[in-house]
Amino acid sequence: MGFIAGFNSTGSANTYLGSGAGFKNITGSQNVFLGNAAGYNELGSNKLHIANNAETTLIYGDFSTGKVGIGGINTYATPDTFPATAGAVSLANYKLFVKGGILTEEVRINLMSAWADYVFAPEYQLKPLAEVETFIKENGHLPNVPSAAKVAEEGLELGEIAKIQQEKIEELTLYLIEQNKKIEELTKQVKILSERN
Repeated sequence: MGFIAGFNSTGSANTYLGSGAGFKNITGSQNVFLGNAAGYNELGSNKLHIANNAETTLIYGDFSTGKVGIGGINTYATPDTFPATAGAVSLANYKLFVKGGILTEEVRINLMSAWADYVFAPEYQLKPLAEVETFIKENGHLPNVPSAAKVAEEGLELGEIAKIQQEKIEELTLYLIEQNKKIEELTKQVKILSERN
């Protein structure tokens, strides 16, 4: 423990705590390095490594950018990219990368844009169902909804997709109200015709 603890160690199953801990450990495994520049066998500096092995870090932080990677992060990372086993993951606009997913009981999203209640505004142009049907046949997805190919390539913004789905729910509600009015009118006409006979 202390400055450059385990600096020249190449062994395994050690715990070193301090700046530069495990600096030259390139062959050991099951080591824990904790501290500024711990597990520093890379080009960068000012990093945090927890559960470092020869290739990846369980928790990898870059204090100069404030970015954190969790789960199998390659130690040879640039400030904006945490290369992972499955390929490089760009963090240019993000502060956290967690490989393998997150299990949590609650997520709160602060939307940066308006919620979908604009659908209920009098000026909202609800597309006729025939137009929606044509769009689906031509594009294979709903209007204003990303395609499967785009989602596979770019992923999803949770806040944005929640808003889009709410938009579609509200549009469906308007369609149902419209259809219900037509059904009620047809029911009245059928009743009138029945009474005439």
